Amino acid sequence: VSTHAPQGTAVAALVALIEEQQVSLIVMTSHGRSGLTRFVLGSVAEKLMRLAPCPVFIVGRDDVQK
Repeated sequence: VSTHAPQGTAVAALVALIEEQQVSLIVMTSHGRSGLTRFVLGSVAEKLMRLAPCPVFIVGRDDVQK
């Protein structure tokens, strides 16, 4: 287990960590926002899908068992 305290935006920090650690797959959840809320808040998952140097598997919040 390791701890990281990166600076900058979430996406930039994640991409830097992914490259540093040579990650081969990212699995993450998404809030599933759409419309104006997504436009205003942005989507870390969407941005990460476009910028990550490896595959990104996104699980919707409705797909996660409670």
